[in-house]
Amino acid sequence: MIPSTDTGSTVGQARADDQPPSIQLPGILLGVGLGGFLDGILLHQILQ
Repeated sequence: MIPSTDTGSTVGQARADDQPPSIQLPGILLGVGLGGFLDGILLHQILQ
């Protein structure tokens, strides 16, 4: 990790040029999980 040259910033404070964390991966995982859950319920009802 490269140390910051800005002596006025505090630990844990984000700089203005930092990108916010991406929510793409959690969104995909949640979508696949909920899709599989609902698909399992649907198939269970059809095959019963």
